[in-house]
Amino acid sequence: MCKTDNFFVKLTFLFYNAKDYFVCEGIMPKKSETAATKPAAKELKFEIKKTIDTISDSKNGNWHLELNVISWNDAKPKYDLRSWNEDHTRMTKGITLNAEELAVLREVLAEIDPYAIEEM
Repeated sequence: MCKTDNFFVKLTFLFYNAKDYFVCEGIMPKKSETAATKPAAKELKFEIKKTIDTISDSKNGNWHLELNVISWNDAKPKYDLRSWNEDHTRMTKGITLNAEELAVLREVLAEIDPYAIEEM
């Protein structure tokens, strides 16, 4: 039995194939909402305008946490903190900050003892 609303379909079903046999009950997105039907992500364009500093390196030395100034998709450059591989062709998730956000973060960090975390 299936009941639908605008966003979800509640299903209770049995599924069988050569590898698996299981019962599933839960709320699942409609087919139009699934990853298989989502449009492909557009290509990400970036230009590193300035490398401010490398904060740390991974144990194997292949990744570097960097603070950079980056223009994403031809937009106004922002401060960007994330890890990059050696040739800047791959990146991890990171954070971007505009000038005002960086100024606030700088004030907050000035009030923190970085070694106080070891006492917690």
